[in-house]
Amino acid sequence: MRRGSGDKVVGDRIRQARKAAGLTQAQLAERVRVSEGIVQMWENARRTPSLPMVQAIALELMIDPAKLLNDEPPEGRYAAPVSDPKELTLLRQWRRLTPRAQDNLLELLGVTIEIAREVELQECTR
Repeated sequence: MRRGSGDKVVGDRIRQARKAAGLTQAQLAERVRVSEGIVQMWENARRTPSLPMVQAIALELMIDPAKLLNDEPPEGRYAAPVSDPKELTLLRQWRRLTPRAQDNLLELLGVTIEIAREVELQECTR
């Protein structure tokens, strides 16, 4: 498929949003489960991510997916409205924690997510 100027714009927006989120290409690649080379291809307009992948990228970069596709430049992280009562409860509890407790909780959550992903992968290969 021939690549056009729109692909360069999308690639530039991915790069800007990734940098605004403080991530390397390798870190973004790991989070969306692609190789670092794929992220490089997106950012250099040699390949365009699929719509589901744009959504995954946006989720990891904490931006609205439309910011990667529309004429608006990405603004980095955004605050999504929280309407789910469970999310509101978690956010309120988070804000009451000390910075050290937040760091500890993030570390624990990261380990828990990795274990859950491994379990899912094992279940898929059975």
